[in-house]
Amino acid sequence: MANDYTVLSYEHPLNEHIRTLLRLEGLFKKVLFHIKGGDQSDHHYALNLLLEMLRMVGRKDLIQDLIHDLNKQVLSMQSLTGNPSISPEVLRKTLEKTKESVDMLRNKRSNPSISKNEWLMNIKKRSSIPGGACGFDMPSYHYWLNKSLEERNQDFEVWLSELLPMYKAIKMTLHLLRSSGAESDYVAEHGAYQQSITPSKKIQLLKISMPNDSRYYPEISGNKYIININYYMASHFEKKNASNDNVHFKMALCNLM
Repeated sequence: MANDYTVLSYEHPLNEHIRTLLRLEGLFKKVLFHIKGGDQSDHHYALNLLLEMLRMVGRKDLIQDLIHDLNKQVLSMQSLTGNPSISPEVLRKTLEKTKESVDMLRNKRSNPSISKNEWLMNIKKRSSIPGGACGFDMPSYHYWLNKSLEERNQDFEVWLSELLPMYKAIKMTLHLLRSSGAESDYVAEHGAYQQSITPSKKIQLLKISMPNDSRYYPEISGNKYIININYYMASHFEKKNASNDNVHFKMALCNLM
């Protein structure tokens, strides 16, 4: 298998907590992308994605779980102080960023104040109806979309101010998680791969890497006991077709200590 290729990565969470973090990371990225886009359509999508995100970020257990995850990483990193195989400067910076994320989460409200904004909640309600946020349905929203770019960006800055600390903590948690697993080479014989997980080895995330020009894509299922990966031929015009070839891939098994 060639070493020099563009890699396409697939991630699969093995518990609900990591699944939630991955979904929120994706939503935050899309919100920030569309805000940066700047035109009316971009800001329409950014606001709707932001309102969709509110269904998840208000959970008190989510913040508690994030604090718990990051505190464990702080203890783990502190135990590595003086290890000659680890750069002291890299360790110090990572430790500082992790502690900073914990402090910001502790000061965060469990329920963002924008969830009490009646105007935004009305948009959220109307947006659940296909085409429900049209100008004739919501003239105040039409007015907002036609405000200047600077004014709309200022509004987004206010609305996101309480949520960005959570995003920073999510990014840090997922960065540490993704960095915890070393890639190894595997082969899915006749397009299928299965691996049992010993009870003592807790896996939270699978990362699979494939060449970007591969003719196959994986469908992954799993839990804390077993991993199943099935490869299919890449086609968007035919029904799903399982591969019978031996498929080479790289996989990392990731876990926060």
